[in-house]
Amino acid sequence: MISSSSLVEMPDNILNEILAYCDFKDVLSIRKVCRSLQHFIDDVFPESTLKDLNISIHPKKVCLDYFSVHNTPYIVEYHKTFGNHCMVKCQTTIKVIENSNLLDVFLRDLEIVLMHQKSLIRLIRIVRYEDNSFEYFLENFKKLLHRPLKIEEFHMYVKDNQNEILAVLPHLDPQSIIGISLYQYGEDPKVLEIGEIVKLEHWKRSEQLHVDKCILKTNVRELANFSLVDTSLASVSAEEMMVLKEKLLYHPLLAEIYIRCTRFDDKQQFLESLGIKEVSSELYGITRRIWHFEIPNSDDVLRISYRSQNNSFAFNRVQRSEVTDHAEVLNL
Repeated sequence: MISSSSLVEMPDNILNEILAYCDFKDVLSIRKVCRSLQHFIDDVFPESTLKDLNISIHPKKVCLDYFSVHNTPYIVEYHKTFGNHCMVKCQTTIKVIENSNLLDVFLRDLEIVLMHQKSLIRLIRIVRYEDNSFEYFLENFKKLLHRPLKIEEFHMYVKDNQNEILAVLPHLDPQSIIGISLYQYGEDPKVLEIGEIVKLEHWKRSEQLHVDKCILKTNVRELANFSLVDTSLASVSAEEMMVLKEKLLYHPLLAEIYIRCTRFDDKQQFLESLGIKEVSSELYGITRRIWHFEIPNSDDVLRISYRSQNNSFAFNRVQRSEVTDHAEVLNL
């Protein structure tokens, strides 16, 4: 086994060759051997190859769960121990770092990895299980990044405060993001105001939006740029829904906008404005009202369906061949 002293005495080019054969777990372990290796790795650490990155913040533990581009899974756990020490567990390797806060150790390791991540990350997921530690993570997230992080999908567990999302999302590269998923922290659905989030380029450029348990407080028109949406809204109006319909008629990549409406005071006005409907029965006694509209300069049609059981609307772009023979396709 090579000792730390022999590693330190090696020429830089040899150390670089060794690091090139090490994965993220090995590099973090070597970095903790001594200060000389720590400084060397911080300067020349080879490019990170993360594909998926999952961060879970617990009261006395942080989990860093990730996949490399080679689909190799790794889990690194940072535990608080007696005497204000941090125990780092990676696979079968355990290292105790004395007089160190577990969050500071975790954040420093994460900074090193992200500093050298140049390729696109498919997904980053941030999960919370405790408030104080999570707030500390959010306060320091921006400091970790030396450049906007390139990711495709952003997933985050939130309470009822958009500032939590704003502590992370603006520091990601808006050019690469294609999906945003928000999950409610806690059992009871809460209303989430997103007035500042919808102003971000990340929101405007994203193609997919998934919201679980959170009830978004925003104008329904803010969903028109997405191709695929599954969310609940606190309130909608007939005027807003008509504007959304008109915008979606000219959305070439529309897949489905699915909206559960918590409050829709003038819903009947909107339903009547749609015109002649088709009534379709589904399993378990659920019925849908369905409307089809011509899409200008296209063989496709816009399908709008309404389910009264959960007060939901779905907007889909479908081929004309999918429209039943007895259904009428309405003009603008």
